[in-house]
Amino acid sequence: MRLIAGAWPLLWARIAPDHYGYWYLRSELEPRSPDLIVPPLTAAMARDIEGDPLSDEWYAAWSK
Repeated sequence: MRLIAGAWPLLWARIAPDHYGYWYLRSELEPRSPDLIVPPLTAAMARDIEGDPLSDEWYAAWSK
């Protein structure tokens, strides 16, 4: 998973193959502009993810 605000990478993460862990790298940049603030993920957005829950397609869509 890659989280970007504007042109700045803020977070890179990889989910463990068994989905019971993760590794991540976080940028030490602090957003100094409203353009660099990532809006929150809403419940409606989470419900709109395509694929059967917990399937490979669902996990792939979730990370986008």
